[in-house]
Amino acid sequence: MADIDYTIQKLKEQQTKVDQGDLEVWLNTTYSFIEDYFKSYSTRARTFSSLVSDYRIKMIVNDHSINNVDQSYFKIKGLEYIRECLQYLSESQDLKPIEIEMRKTEPMAKRIKSFDEFSSSKPANQSGGHNSTVTTVKTQLPFGIAPEFFWTIFAAIVAVAFYLGLYFGQAKFDKEKSDFYEENKNLESRLRKQETEIEKLTKQIQVNSLISDTTKTENINDTK
Repeated sequence: MADIDYTIQKLKEQQTKVDQGDLEVWLNTTYSFIEDYFKSYSTRARTFSSLVSDYRIKMIVNDHSINNVDQSYFKIKGLEYIRECLQYLSESQDLKPIEIEMRKTEPMAKRIKSFDEFSSSKPANQSGGHNSTVTTVKTQLPFGIAPEFFWTIFAAIVAVAFYLGLYFGQAKFDKEKSDFYEENKNLESRLRKQETEIEKLTKQIQVNSLISDTTKTENINDTK
């Protein structure tokens, strides 16, 4: 388990790296530090996890085009969550271990927004101000499914669809192969019959030719 000083140091480093590299990598890395200290079941970890999930969904909906995703919003919200966590950790440095564990379960001040509201909303502070209220962006999925379960189900559906496509494709190939085999057998049978007929006709021609030659010879003899 990470200690307070280590977590404070890492979160402060993340504040300076918000504009460096890929935003999703920054979000995931920041979440890993928060989750390592607070644990995944804590309100703070779940809040930041929801922010990460919302960003992934926005990227998928926009075909992974960063030009169509308002990244400044996610940067502002991520920094707000980091500041809240740093404030909490700073206040906890002088507390006893048991008091720290009790404080971990205290909820963050937040306002839940539906995904529809979030999709149509704009950041209240595009300039990156530091006085905005902490807001939890909560994705509302069908039947109240949590984002983590949604992606698990989504991956399972994709896998099932892939194997069904593979199965039906193989079945279609086997049927076409069977039809081709039967057609080939019929053609071979017809070819053998034609060869037999040709052989019979050839023998008949030879017999007729022999009879014709014999008749001609007899006629010549009679004439003499």
